[in-house]
Amino acid sequence: MSSSPAMVILGGGGHAAVVVEAARLAGFELIGFLDDDSSARLFDLPHLGPIAPWSPPVERRGTLVIHAAVGDGAKREAWIDLAHHTWGLAAAPVIHPSAVISSTAAVLEGAFIGPRAVINARATVGRGVIINTGAIIEHDVAVGDFAHVAPGAVLGGAAAAGRRCLIGLNAAVLPGVRVGDEATLGAGAVATRDVPNRTTYAGVPARVVA
Repeated sequence: MSSSPAMVILGGGGHAAVVVEAARLAGFELIGFLDDDSSARLFDLPHLGPIAPWSPPVERRGTLVIHAAVGDGAKREAWIDLAHHTWGLAAAPVIHPSAVISSTAAVLEGAFIGPRAVINARATVGRGVIINTGAIIEHDVAVGDFAHVAPGAVLGGAAAAGRRCLIGLNAAVLPGVRVGDEATLGAGAVATRDVPNRTTYAGVPARVVA
């Protein structure tokens, strides 16, 4: 029997494919995936059925973990809560082996750290966060629960990303600047001042657009 942690992937879309490859490289034993779309396919993994009705096998309950592999932060939160409260399963972080993570940084449960991402000193990556391919989280940055930092984005020292916010492709948040809860910073934008909660900013410098 394998000594690797056993994992079920929640979700069967594009982000789930990235997570599967990283999880395998990180040594997880993947036993299948759950997705409400009966036609979903995820490499060679068995489709175990839709998410809500599923129940973990009794013989696996002591060692099985899940990872919520979907881009939507609200879904990640709901699925991790379902795993905790209904199935009694923990949400494991998945960290690609090529990522660089400081020994003084904290990566919380259910987070995903993608290929070549960098998490520097004293940074905190919250629950269910996605730090995507090549993103850089500088020293003392706090990334709130269920946020998504897209590929190539950079958060400068002591910046902050709020709960369930989205930092777009190749966007930059200057040192000390905060992107608010459920806010969006568009692709390529540069946030030179705080982005309020539940707003959308774009451009260089970033300005409110919604």
